[in-house]
Amino acid sequence: METKTSKFLSTTSAANLLGMSTTAVQVLMDENKLMGWRTAGGHRRISMQSIHEYQVKTQNFQIAQNRLHLKPRILVAIESPKIMTRLKEKSASWRLPVELEFVNSLMDAFILLGSNCPDVLIAELTAPPEQQSKTLEALKKFNSTSNPMPIILIAQESTASSAVTNTSELIQVVPGPLSEEWLRACLTGVVALAKYRGS
Repeated sequence: METKTSKFLSTTSAANLLGMSTTAVQVLMDENKLMGWRTAGGHRRISMQSIHEYQVKTQNFQIAQNRLHLKPRILVAIESPKIMTRLKEKSASWRLPVELEFVNSLMDAFILLGSNCPDVLIAELTAPPEQQSKTLEALKKFNSTSNPMPIILIAQESTASSAVTNTSELIQVVPGPLSEEWLRACLTGVVALAKYRGS
């Protein structure tokens, strides 16, 4: 029985390890992208080292491609339907290379975080100060138990309190209100940072 520590694998085992068909593995071997030899009976034996090298090479290529083509995903939670409509219309005209999704509340954002985590969350804090504190704790807990992401919370100056000042590096609280100018500047910064990290 072959194991991952075997020096050579059969075509079938290599195909299973690489997640491709046996024919594709045979073609890679014929193109010298995978190294190996043939048994006296004509069966292929593929070097485990060449399989690992191929995996690293294709993974690095895929990461580079993703950096070039993926846009930062930004989730924006706004409770005011009027402001949301205006920002949706305006943001479409900015033509920034981002995937922008708007939701009606921070609660809707929480639901999406579990299944489809964005790169950045922007949300209005409109709840009373004691609820803001609970929201912050929930966001801190989320960031500590899953893939951490930058979170920008916009607090109306009248509701901003000491409850929201104890934030982590990834969670920032800024004074509101949320405006077109602020959102555009924020999105431009996210795009610039994504380009910098991708270079």
